[in-house]
Amino acid sequence: MKLTAMRDRHRKSIDESLSTRNREFAREQAQKHAGDVFRAVAMMTREESDLMSEILNKIKDMDVFISAGKIFREYFSDNTVPGMLMVSPNWERSDLEEIKTVLHGWFK
Repeated sequence: MKLTAMRDRHRKSIDESLSTRNREFAREQAQKHAGDVFRAVAMMTREESDLMSEILNKIKDMDVFISAGKIFREYFSDNTVPGMLMVSPNWERSDLEEIKTVLHGWFK
């Protein structure tokens, strides 16, 4: 859900048919949603982490999960894409990479 919201808001933030004010608001919201994705992973408990493979096995073929994976790869595949540019100022490099690695493992 957060990945989809981030992508949708990012697209609005670069839509030149919108007013500057609306694009700025969309940009702020995209950054918030991108940050929420990384915060959710950072806040996972050991128990939640241990259950992820079971959860992923149940949802891996769902359209919404497949779509989220595409968004993740588009926005977080390397340090030069929009999602990474949105979150990188707020994290230590090692934490950023660890969270990205966890997400990559989910969406492989």
